[in-house]
Amino acid sequence: MKTSVEVDEKLLGRVKHLLGTETIRDTIRKSFEVVVRQKALEESARLMGKIDVDLTPERIRAQRRARRVPH
Repeated sequence: MKTSVEVDEKLLGRVKHLLGTETIRDTIRKSFEVVVRQKALEESARLMGKIDVDLTPERIRAQRRARRVPH
C-alpha cells in the first residue's frame, strides 16, 4: 500500500539510528514489527499472571538438599 504522510525528520532520524535501518520504508516496517512483538510479549506476560517467588538463600539450600539422591 502506498500512502503519503508528514514525518518528523528528527524523530525519523532517531528511530533509524535506534533500529539500525537506512530507508524510511525499512524504518516503518521494523517499527511496526517492534510494536507488534512488544504487545505480544506484554499479552503473554499478562496471561501468565504473577508468579510469587519466595527464594531465600536458606530455602534454595533446602531445595538442593531435598533433590540430592543418596548414592
